[in-house]
Amino acid sequence: MGRREMDGAALRELVRRVEVDWRGEDVPDDERERFRRDVADHLGPVVRARVLETVGVAVDVEGVAMVADLLLDDGSCEDERRWLLVSPDPWGYLADWLVAVVGRSYRRADGTPRARAKELRHLEKALRSEA
Repeated sequence: MGRREMDGAALRELVRRVEVDWRGEDVPDDERERFRRDVADHLGPVVRARVLETVGVAVDVEGVAMVADLLLDDGSCEDERRWLLVSPDPWGYLADWLVAVVGRSYRRADGTPRARAKELRHLEKALRSEA
């Protein structure tokens, strides 16, 4: 792992610009690629290890980079993007955010016992409210 191309200030600036430019496709492809490369090279191994530890599956670092790209573009993630802007360690926060999102996605897709237990609680609650 070499030196990250984007430092924290550059990541914050990119996040700020996403709202204005990214959705309009005005952010140059090379800038998007540089962001994904930084994520894959520097956060991918961290996210892979933490997801493996928490949910027991390995993830692809290129896929992690794609998810990071999608998160920055997702309009429903306003709070997370704002926190990324003010975080003293935006790359660390992005890693935490990716671990949470990827882990949650895996549990939902896999139907692991935790996800099933949650679904059963919701079903029980709904049945009680109907009675």
